[in-house]
Amino acid sequence: MPSVTLGGTKEDLESFAATVFSVPSKLVKVVKGETASLPNPKELATAQTPSAEQLAQHRELELVTLNADGEFVDPDPEALRRVRPVLSKLLPDDAISSAEVSAKRALAPFLKLSLEQVPIVRRLMELVYDQGLHKGLLSIDNLACELWGSANQATRDATILLLRLTAAARLKSNESPLIPHRLHFLVRAPQGLAACLNTSCSGPTDLLAEGIGCLQTPRDRCVYCNSVTLPVHRCRACGQWALAGYENADTGQLESGHFAEPAKRRYYLIADSGGKDLSVIIVNPDTGEYFGKGTGTRLFRAPCPDHGALCNDPSQCTQQQCPNCATSWGASPDDPDEDDRDLKIQPLRGGERLALSVATETVLYGMPVYPDPSRDWKPGKGRRLLCFSDSRREAARLGPLLTSQHETWVIRSAIANTLASYKPASSAYRRHDRTCGCGHKAVDWRTR
Repeated sequence: MPSVTLGGTKEDLESFAATVFSVPSKLVKVVKGETASLPNPKELATAQTPSAEQLAQHRELELVTLNADGEFVDPDPEALRRVRPVLSKLLPDDAISSAEVSAKRALAPFLKLSLEQVPIVRRLMELVYDQGLHKGLLSIDNLACELWGSANQATRDATILLLRLTAAARLKSNESPLIPHRLHFLVRAPQGLAACLNTSCSGPTDLLAEGIGCLQTPRDRCVYCNSVTLPVHRCRACGQWALAGYENADTGQLESGHFAEPAKRRYYLIADSGGKDLSVIIVNPDTGEYFGKGTGTRLFRAPCPDHGALCNDPSQCTQQQCPNCATSWGASPDDPDEDDRDLKIQPLRGGERLALSVATETVLYGMPVYPDPSRDWKPGKGRRLLCFSDSRREAARLGPLLTSQHETWVIRSAIANTLASYKPASSAYRRHDRTCGCGHKAVDWRTR
């Protein structure tokens, strides 16, 4: 079993594996992997160094080198023809022709024998090897800067094209490509708002909220004055907003409620809503310390339906309700499966699940189709995308969520396309007016 994320000594790994598999430690063997060195350079002295703009022109190049069984696709003269204009900007024609003959016109070996002679590809290989080995993750912009001296759309497209070409270049179908790598892209939905507790916040006046400081993206400290911030939540029933916090009795500080357990989270108003008798809390915006009285930012705890203003110990009572519509904001301490999405008060965040669905659909249809004739009858042309979550509950919801939203969008798309191509049938009919015996006028529709 791989132990990339386990760490520890050899003895630690042996003990862990013996426990997991219920076998004696003497039967466990730890194999330590070693980083392979780069292959010897084979750059061609007469190879060219094109501009990024020249390569970026071919960013839409389609490459299919493996079939559904993981074997090389059959030699395709058309595929070689599509690749030649790119390679001609990197190598002289005689080197390209020699590589094509040596590869017996198979696309993947042809790319391998060609690209390993290109100096800029060697430079890319060294960057991915050296920086990726020590830093783990590299951004496309950093690679583009190292290769071309700047990061713009053309250099990004050129860098991605080289990565795609080298990922398909190999002599055998079961061996690693010329530059093994994985491309990641990050998508994040809007994350909501946080409010600074400093009434004298130095931020822009148009971001100041009445009675507190500036509204901003979620963070523990204000970006303008470094004071304590709390996330903004909103009642799902009426829209009443409140600040979410956690009263840490051990430190005496009010902390952000973003990471607090739902049952320990408290909600605060910045004004005494509707003249209700609410419990008051005074917060030092610099340290987060909270008191029952004194100087600082004055907040009001959301009302407790059972104890009113006397309820000021979250460890004893978790009952809270909206001061406007009386919807319960509290969480049950006896329900371990309850999470944020079950509560009647939610953070001001974007449609995370919608963003997930849109990103998934976009990625899926950006993938190449299944390299087999069966793609014509398979959903999505046989494209396959693995989706997973570290959370068991979220993983259980993920499949049905993506399926439901995908089918919804398919139906919407079908309706939109039908309406767009719909032609009224009125032109195929002719109206005939006639008068019946009782004197009333009747309408008769007849086909022409």
